[in-house]
Amino acid sequence: MQKNKLLLTSALVGAAMFSTASVNAEMKVSGYAEYTHVIQSSDLTANVKPGTQKIAQGVETDLIFSNTLDLGNGMKAAITANITNEATSTANTGGMALDGMKLDIDTGKGFNFVMASSGNGPADIGEVTPTVLDIAVDTGITGSADANNFDLGNTNSIGINVGGFAVAYTPNFANGGDGASSSFAGSTAGTQNSAYDIAYAGSFNGVGFKAGLHKAEASLAADQGQESHSYGVNYSVAGITAGAQYTQNEAFLAGAGTQVKIEQTTIGATYKADDQITVGLTRSKDKSNAASSTDQTATSFQIGYALGPIGVALAYTNVDNLAYTTGRDGSATTLKVATKF
Repeated sequence: MQKNKLLLTSALVGAAMFSTASVNAEMKVSGYAEYTHVIQSSDLTANVKPGTQKIAQGVETDLIFSNTLDLGNGMKAAITANITNEATSTANTGGMALDGMKLDIDTGKGFNFVMASSGNGPADIGEVTPTVLDIAVDTGITGSADANNFDLGNTNSIGINVGGFAVAYTPNFANGGDGASSSFAGSTAGTQNSAYDIAYAGSFNGVGFKAGLHKAEASLAADQGQESHSYGVNYSVAGITAGAQYTQNEAFLAGAGTQVKIEQTTIGATYKADDQITVGLTRSKDKSNAASSTDQTATSFQIGYALGPIGVALAYTNVDNLAYTTGRDGSATTLKVATKF
């Protein structure tokens, strides 16, 4: 009986910590949905075409819940949670799940304190080069490599934003028996140790630029951690947006050997002809220190049409020297329909 009384008392005290204003605060709900259909083909080996093309499709739905709270003493907080049924152009994962959540506290003293889970890293700069409806330059072609597919932001992190600067940190935690893995989630294995990110975003005379560094240490002596950095600039004038980005990624390596390094340089431009039609051209070059030294290049032509809140885009992408193999090529035709609500 005494134990039950203590539990009840603790629950009441916990409830009393939340003011009526917090409980009744207004929550906003928004969303995003997209349908992607890809027809792609590529050489199975150099100069040997496959017998059939690969057709893939995916549907992605996001529900975003957000709220802004007045904490008093000049401080405010913004909380955002993203629930998604996330799919790529090749797979639909099925089922809604929490993709990420972020709590951003504006201290009123010139800096923000940020706590974030996956998908909302406070120091992830993303892709800077413009595209139509965010159609990637590699578009899922079998064998294609894209350095920007490596996540430059760690997960379950804490960080501080000051002006355009952002710093984030993910500590260690016990996992999988090695006793020192982190919650880093990206294109890496589960033996990562603590990770940190540093990023900056700003503009000068209309030119926007972003730079970011990510580093995750390996917890086992025989392994090598991941290090990535990326820099990008873009500029918009009279309906034209142009941008360029350089990304270098040294992927996690378990055990001895040569750590794979991928370097990607991407340039692109979009032109908004009117309120409805946008065209775009994007080109990327990838280098790798793997066995082959052949550069992989990809070119994507895109056109989009706006139907009020719905956008439709069609793209044709061609990749030369797939997987850094001379004579191995591929192409894809992509249709995307997307809307925000």
